[in-house]
Amino acid sequence: MNQGEGREGPSAVRRLRWLALRAPWALPTLFAAILRLYGIGDGPLGMDEGSSLFYARWALGDLWQKLPQMHQHPPLFFALLGGWLTWGDTPAFLRLPSALCSIAAVPATWALARVVAGRRAAAWAAWLIAIAPFSVRDAQQVRMYALLELEAVAACWACARLLRGARGARGAASWEVYGLA
Repeated sequence: MNQGEGREGPSAVRRLRWLALRAPWALPTLFAAILRLYGIGDGPLGMDEGSSLFYARWALGDLWQKLPQMHQHPPLFFALLGGWLTWGDTPAFLRLPSALCSIAAVPATWALARVVAGRRAAAWAAWLIAIAPFSVRDAQQVRMYALLELEAVAACWACARLLRGARGARGAASWEVYGLA
């Protein structure tokens, strides 16, 4: 039997090492998910979260026409939250879209840093955003900040790829991501 192997096969440490080499964004993303989902339903909604819920219940046409004149936040988050409300409205469930956006920002940050600075910097960047207190806090609120975080990282990634000379299908995909973000 090899060192580090038991009767069941490779040890957990070997599996984690294998995962870290094959998908270096996976462990920081898993850790980010744990940090962001732990206690996500604790406590009632705050005043700002209540305003998000208020705007999310507006009719879609009113949201797109009236909200930009009254409020400094763009209506996309409220429109998405309005659709999310059809499945539930507990504090944990309402905070879940923000948590998912914040979790998705970890591999997106890894991808951005890999394009800009290489694999080692990408690993550091993924770990830093995974444990960043502001990112964890924003992931546990019914607010648009985590969506904005993901959109900003995606736009920077697409722009970096385009500046590095992405052409053909990769260039087209980069333009699409940049446009959507």
